Amino acid sequence: MKDPKFRVKSKDETNVMNEDIRRRLDLIDKDLNLKLETLDYLFTGSKDYPEEFHQLYVQPLMDSGLSLEDSFSLLVDGVLRPN
Repeated sequence: MKDPKFRVKSKDETNVMNEDIRRRLDLIDKDLNLKLETLDYLFTGSKDYPEEFHQLYVQPLMDSGLSLEDSFSLLVDGVLRPN
């Protein structure tokens, strides 16, 4: 039995689905770009004191069990959505 969610009955329905998918992908791209810009902001702001940045912000997160990638992700989220 076919899944009814994937049945497309007309060309108009297909166009609506395509527009919805494009809109969702655009939102994902914008979110990714914002995260990359924020990560760049963090690195630019800490380039004069990279050891201190690592010691004060990254290392405590890694000591708590997070990976380096997860630590940076948490720092980026903290900049984007403080408190």
